[in-house]
Amino acid sequence: MSGEVNEYGSPVRAYDSPPYAGYDDVDEPPFLFRGATDNRLIVTSRVLTIDGENPVAYPFTFLKESPVVNDTVSNEDIVALFDDGTFSAFNDRSDSHQTSGSVAVLSRTVDGKSLIFEATDSGITDVENGSHWNLAGIAVSGELIGTQLSPVVHANHFWFAWAVFKPATEIRASLADLAG
Repeated sequence: MSGEVNEYGSPVRAYDSPPYAGYDDVDEPPFLFRGATDNRLIVTSRVLTIDGENPVAYPFTFLKESPVVNDTVSNEDIVALFDDGTFSAFNDRSDSHQTSGSVAVLSRTVDGKSLIFEATDSGITDVENGSHWNLAGIAVSGELIGTQLSPVVHANHFWFAWAVFKPATEIRASLADLAG
């Protein structure tokens, strides 16, 4: 807050009022952003991004439909695990909580072998061993119990903010787009 007060000495905006209310609303333009936008996606779409020589982005809308994604990025076999129940940091205009989701990205290589993961009725399972994994990439049951996958550096952004700095980003938004 700028510290501005009205004529009665009260803050111009209440401290408990979210300054970015509605920021997750895909029908609204980005608040205070005046630059050119990359319209390959709705500019306020949430995306998982992985930087590198060939940066990639996965829209949260795709990840919501495919919450376990096996892929290869910059010659590294990865798995993205999406949780659509995570609250957004930005409340809507009525100050209600809304979900935006969150994602973990992990190396899917264990003992030199790449595993394939899938969402099953019992959670996240690797096809090769049938072990069950949590969202932190730890095998919680099965042959690989106690094994932990290595984290992969990634970020969650609004599309417009990422695309400004990484305009050559490849958008992977369908299973046909995936390399692995």
